[in-house]
Amino acid sequence: MKNQNDLIVAGAVILVCIGVSLAFFFQKREPAPIAPPPTVVTTDAQPVPANVKYANSLPGGGGAAGAGAGGGPVGGPAGAGGGPALSGATRAGG
Repeated sequence: MKNQNDLIVAGAVILVCIGVSLAFFFQKREPAPIAPPPTVVTTDAQPVPANVKYANSLPGGGGAAGAGAGGGPVGGPAGAGGGPALSGATRAGG
């Protein structure tokens, strides 16, 4: 009796598997159509006319030293005697 029950259960399982497989096959989704890719421009690029000036220096640097930082030695104003830190008795030999 056990063998007959096993055959019935096996047959039912096989029928359910076939039914589920057919349901999956016939209810599958159709893929969405793919949009065509945009066209790529393959013509030669046209150069933009430019106004190029060739020079040996940077623009605005007209003088020999240009616009320097100005000033003098560190520690005071520029001059013959130096700044206050270098005047009077603080000089070597003075």
